[in-house]
Amino acid sequence: MIKKILIYFVLVFFSPTVFCAWTLIYENPEKEAKYYVDLDALVKRKNAIRMMTLEDFKAPVIIKKNSYKLSYNSIRSFSEFDCGQKKMRILSYSVYPSQMGNGDPLMSKGAHFDWMPVKSNTLNEAYLQIACQEGQ
Repeated sequence: MIKKILIYFVLVFFSPTVFCAWTLIYENPEKEAKYYVDLDALVKRKNAIRMMTLEDFKAPVIIKKNSYKLSYNSIRSFSEFDCGQKKMRILSYSVYPSQMGNGDPLMSKGAHFDWMPVKSNTLNEAYLQIACQEGQ
């Protein structure tokens, strides 16, 4: 429980430009999006590797559902990767109004998602490969 609170605290209250060394891994010109990982902050566990990722969008992404509307420019996630089973899960994430995870988070979730298999030829597969390569 203490670890969850600490992770949430770090994600919500500290600027990524101060504590993260973002490495660009993919750029999607059609979506005007860039995808980064923080290789300096990999956490090795017994059967998995944890890694911070950042999705950065040039234009705001707008989500509308009924009367709810959310506009954001970046998402920081803390994810866990099982290299042997080729699966992953998101441990926590925060959505930001500005690029590169700047500004006060608009929304954060600190509960673990379920493990899911990583599909081939996806961004998640690239994250898995990087985590497993760098975490060895």
